[in-house]
Amino acid sequence: MKAKYIIPAAIIALLGAGMTSCSDMLETKTESFVDIDGLGGYDTNDARYSAMGIVSQIQKLGERYVLLGELRGDLVDVPATASSELQEIASFSPSADNSYSSRRDYYSVINNCNFALTKLDTLLVERNEKVLLPEYISIRTMRAWTYLQLGLTYGKAAWITEPLLSLEATEEEHEMVSLDNLIDRLIDELTPYAGGETIAYGTVDNKPSHYFIIPPELLLADLYLYQNRYEEAAALYHLYMTEHDITMTGGYSNQWENVQQLLPSELSFLLSYQSETIAMIPYAEDAKEYHTNLVNLTYNTVPQLTPARWWMNEMNSKEHYYSQSEEIPTYSVLSGDTRGEMVPAAAGHATEPVSFSSTGLGSLTTQPLICKFALTSTINSEVSNPNNPIFENGGQIILNWLAIYRYSHLYLRYAEAINRAGKPTMAFAVLKYGLRNEVVNNEVDPKIDPEEWVGHETWLNFEDAVFDRNRGTAARGRGLGVSKATEYVIPEGLSKEEQIAWVEEQILEEMAAETAFEGNRFFDLLRMSRHQTEGDKWFATKVSRRFADPASAEARLADRNNWWLK
Repeated sequence: MKAKYIIPAAIIALLGAGMTSCSDMLETKTESFVDIDGLGGYDTNDARYSAMGIVSQIQKLGERYVLLGELRGDLVDVPATASSELQEIASFSPSADNSYSSRRDYYSVINNCNFALTKLDTLLVERNEKVLLPEYISIRTMRAWTYLQLGLTYGKAAWITEPLLSLEATEEEHEMVSLDNLIDRLIDELTPYAGGETIAYGTVDNKPSHYFIIPPELLLADLYLYQNRYEEAAALYHLYMTEHDITMTGGYSNQWENVQQLLPSELSFLLSYQSETIAMIPYAEDAKEYHTNLVNLTYNTVPQLTPARWWMNEMNSKEHYYSQSEEIPTYSVLSGDTRGEMVPAAAGHATEPVSFSSTGLGSLTTQPLICKFALTSTINSEVSNPNNPIFENGGQIILNWLAIYRYSHLYLRYAEAINRAGKPTMAFAVLKYGLRNEVVNNEVDPKIDPEEWVGHETWLNFEDAVFDRNRGTAARGRGLGVSKATEYVIPEGLSKEEQIAWVEEQILEEMAAETAFEGNRFFDLLRMSRHQTEGDKWFATKVSRRFADPASAEARLADRNNWWLK
């Protein structure tokens, strides 16, 4: 079905968003929207258009989400040919007139959420059902997600819960709250709605509409994780897994045909980008509608972002435990995590790009390229793409959605939470074995330290048969033999604190391999820095490794005030 709900023009006219300046941002083509107090409440149709209108507005935050999440992380480099604005952000020195310093799009979404929430009567009942409650919960969740992005981008935000007629002086006239204060408020806002039903309008533009909203309980779990409330976060992640039968199967992996490492027998990791989606920012399939420019920014003869050299080298040097089957205990140690690229051992064979290609595109370009967005897009031959020689004669490459929450996010953040809650061997099992009954409750060949079971926490229970499908995330790129690998183990002789620190590093590496370039990295590093005793120094050390002068970058980034856009 063609999605009238995510056509920007119609919805922006309805909600009065997307104006060209702060002063006229809330002016609309519908004069009746000027007097907010004079409007009646929403009926079910109004509520549906309002919710989908805000989804449409969030489309404009998608590209920013990716760029601001990656440029300030450690997995991308910004070549000298990139725009000055992107170079400024990547170097943590944004100028006042950098367009990404504008908060307008965030506050516009928040304001339209506030407007809608004043008109939604959650007590309206039809056939014994509170019919507007899903829209209400969805809009509150979208507002909370947008507020979180605002805080994580600028380090603070103006707290506004009532609709405004002008956003011209938003931060001058309203209470500014710090990131910590903001997260605490968002936790209070979301707690009553965790597990609540969100919008589900069927298939919209060939996308399941229930993917358009992050489940409020997962957003709440993330907020708990930012505040180091590990057990509360773990409980919510686990609850979502069990209620929705979410498993990390071995189906989306890249495997070599044989130990000679010449040809792939499986090349399906990228399918997880679509098939394991929990939440997305959707875009219309019509090429003439608004889309992100991420394909052209990354997969171009003159790319604006490229994969960081240090990370490509690390991925290609990772130990790969080749085995024909996870049930066969024998394996051979090869090189390369195939979730980055598949590099055949024999000279002369072409590289199979996955998330990146370290060899470029032959005659077109020899520099490394980020491939993930190009390889998960579709081609529209009706529209040309003259600004990208790679696709000049092949039509426009369209990214139909941005996945912002996937199964790998869920399991790896769960691992992050239980690790910090004092369960490092079980957290490591997420990576190496997969959490299922024969792993968690294996008394013959224990994979998990029995001391971690003393509390019998419900959020450690994986006895349900549905979890029998779970496999270690590392097996997707480091070989089916990873579960048997004696090299891939927690080192002996470590204290509990040292185990937690070691496992957290492995989780961080898995987050990169599973979700590279999707907009997560700065946020992952920022969140994990809050778990550390010297968090600012830890963050600075991580990010500085992509700089030409790491020592200078580390010294500057040791001050967290330099992390934010101004």
